[in-house]
Amino acid sequence: MAPVPDQSPSTAQAVLNLEAGLAALKQGDYATAIATLTSIPLPTDHPLAAKAQMGLAVAYARTGNPLQAAALCRSLERSENPQVSAWATRTLAGLVERHPQLAEQSKAAEFQEAETQQYEAQENATEVSPRLSTANVDADLTGFTPFDPAAPPDFKSTVDRSGFVAFDSPPPSVAPSASAALDPTTPDPMREATVQAPVAHNPVFSPSEAALPSPGVTAQPSSANRRSPAQPSTQTPALNRSTLDPADTTADAQLPLYQPFWRQAGRLRQGKALGKVMWLPQLLVQGGTAVSLFWMVQTIAYTVMLYYSILLTEIPFLEWRRTLFDPPVFPILLFLGLLCVASRWLLDGLLTVGYGLQPLSLSKLATYSPETAQSLQRFCRQKNLPMPALGVLPIAAPVAFTYGCLPRVARTVVSQGLLEQLADDEIATVYASEIGHLSCWDVPLMSLVIVLLQIPYTGYWVVAEWGNRKQAALSRASATLLAAIFYGVYTLLRWVALWLSRQRVYDSDRITAELTGNPNGFTRALLKIAIGTVKDVQTQKQTRYLLEGFDLLMPLGQRMATTLGSVYPHASIESVLDWERVNPYRHWLALNHSHPPTGDRLQRLTLYARQWRLETELDWANSQPVVNRLAALKLTGRQWRTLLLQGAPFFGLAGGFAIAYFFAGLGWVGAQANIEQLSWMNGDQTLRHGLPLIGFSLGTFVRINAFFPDLPFSNASLSNAQRSSSSASLVDRLQMTEQIPVAFQPVQWEGKLLGRPGMSNFLSQDLLLQTATGIVRLHCLSPWGPIGNLLPQPTRPTDLLNQTVVVTGWFRRGTTPWIDVDTLRTAGGRISRSGHPLWSTLLGAIAAVWGIYIIFSGGFSDTGF
Repeated sequence: MAPVPDQSPSTAQAVLNLEAGLAALKQGDYATAIATLTSIPLPTDHPLAAKAQMGLAVAYARTGNPLQAAALCRSLERSENPQVSAWATRTLAGLVERHPQLAEQSKAAEFQEAETQQYEAQENATEVSPRLSTANVDADLTGFTPFDPAAPPDFKSTVDRSGFVAFDSPPPSVAPSASAALDPTTPDPMREATVQAPVAHNPVFSPSEAALPSPGVTAQPSSANRRSPAQPSTQTPALNRSTLDPADTTADAQLPLYQPFWRQAGRLRQGKALGKVMWLPQLLVQGGTAVSLFWMVQTIAYTVMLYYSILLTEIPFLEWRRTLFDPPVFPILLFLGLLCVASRWLLDGLLTVGYGLQPLSLSKLATYSPETAQSLQRFCRQKNLPMPALGVLPIAAPVAFTYGCLPRVARTVVSQGLLEQLADDEIATVYASEIGHLSCWDVPLMSLVIVLLQIPYTGYWVVAEWGNRKQAALSRASATLLAAIFYGVYTLLRWVALWLSRQRVYDSDRITAELTGNPNGFTRALLKIAIGTVKDVQTQKQTRYLLEGFDLLMPLGQRMATTLGSVYPHASIESVLDWERVNPYRHWLALNHSHPPTGDRLQRLTLYARQWRLETELDWANSQPVVNRLAALKLTGRQWRTLLLQGAPFFGLAGGFAIAYFFAGLGWVGAQANIEQLSWMNGDQTLRHGLPLIGFSLGTFVRINAFFPDLPFSNASLSNAQRSSSSASLVDRLQMTEQIPVAFQPVQWEGKLLGRPGMSNFLSQDLLLQTATGIVRLHCLSPWGPIGNLLPQPTRPTDLLNQTVVVTGWFRRGTTPWIDVDTLRTAGGRISRSGHPLWSTLLGAIAAVWGIYIIFSGGFSDTGF
């Protein structure tokens, strides 16, 4: 084999630096990419020099240096490689369109270049400069055509180490990337990338921006709008020197042709009203939430006191006598009132101690978003509100929320990650959204809910982290049980506020558009929050406790953000969000979520932009008008049957209650008519407790076959063909707009298992599978149910964290996609099994037996219920 030109130690180091720079470019670390690529000591005629300059041009363009990017593109336009020259021409055209001031400089550069070429032509007439011959090169590291057209490359031995490709030629094959070679157990997003449609056919992004390649998963804000870029990273990605072996025939990963870029759709100079707001539904939702919250807290307090009293009676030497007592009312009201008044300072203390909350001044905010600093007081004046106190959390995840019992003492908190990842106008829309919450007066009640939630949730993560550090069996068992109880109480309390949490988002989105006149900017902000959330999850290898504990107050739910942000680089955002926009079941399936479907929200923002005759950030060809929220819940007869099957256990539970109260009504009629055959049902509590359990059991058995069909493949390791096809499976399934969780969708996917370690994840609170094209949540369940998850197991899912696993199970497409896991298998043969079908069968049988027992024996009659 002919040697690679100039394979000296310095050139080998240059190749290493090139690979490191391009890796940093793909990850969105532009500061590192620039520092690394500019330090490459390669001659201009070296095959890799063009790729280094292309990477630098992209990095400069994305960090707000269009002049340097344009200069590099003009230099590359003179390349003898037609692919490099064409790429430079397209990229320069895109830069000029986004930065018109470059047009005159381009004309001046062309005039100067013409003079230079004329002078060189005169010089070459008398003296011919020797050129580097590439005729002996049969191992081209660039993937481009050699600079000398007379010497075609030997494609059999072409090995591209850089990870950069020409963007106007279709890739001949897709193979593992250099990053995948570093750690074979780590799934590489580029390893099994499926070639998507060219960007020219993607309506989300303007054709002018299609020239620049997308360097990584995280889409950065437009350089024209950035005021204070993130602090540059000083770390250079570690490289495996063995990958420079010329004998290695592994092909380089091709970047997908789909390139996500922001359209930067326009805005109004000043916001306009979007019509009259109906306040009565909002007041009814808040009133219903307040009553439900009181009832839930009262029930939990009464249940704890009742069982504590029962426990004391079982201790012989205490001689405790149990007495019946009524559920507390006044103490609960006083407790909730004090928590609401103190919510601002209680949450301040928790965020300061647990997450490092710091005050944020307007002057510091202005360094990131001058528009926000100038407009925040105007927003407050328009809504007749005092300006809230500002705070910042020193974390990379983009978060924003507001809390406080009154607007005068409220605090709006954002994270450092949000300030660094969003553009100037996008930050302003986020703050306008928080002002919208204050103007709707939902912040006091939501603050009370969050304070209540933090009591069990903080107990959950503190006890779990403490238990993970213990070795004694008794300490670990106690911590496991307590953490599970705390998390269960947190889940019950969270349910109470889900309705209000969803409805308040629609109102704040509308107010945001009215205050800023920038629905497109808020659309970009929400999408960038999703992307930044995923980037933080991938960095932390788990979901932060803050993201889950304060989920109800966030602009975007962390569960929704995880999948949306992870698939963003692999498909157009419209196709991914179509399910959440047009699926007739989307609102019903969002009942268990803190936020409405993201696609539904973004479509409303798109329609606001169209109402003002603005270009839209997202382009849905068949956008539907905004309809009444209750009208969106209407279904056809066939759709109702499908929905009844989906929620059969819960509809069975509701049906059991309905039948029980129907019998109670018959009993009342019988008592009035003195009919003994009917009067016995009047006031009979056993029917009210037993029939709902029987209804739940029947619904469970009706649904079980459709919900957990037999898996059509074995649990053996995936073949190469299956591995290559599974990478696109997540995106493909997300684009199926008619799917619902009950649909038959067995999967067998490979990826890296992420999540919280130890007992903080025994109930599958945070299990994530990072596949080649996105992240999906996993739900693992012991055959004995949640209690079985807490018992010792041969292999827990948390034992396989940060390993490459093959997941077999049932994919569910809902507002948040997930997989009900059947098995988790590692390459080493370790297996973690779940028992969803068996547990559903046991649960249905137990509910039926329990309900029948209650009816025939009056099982609850002596317990005081």
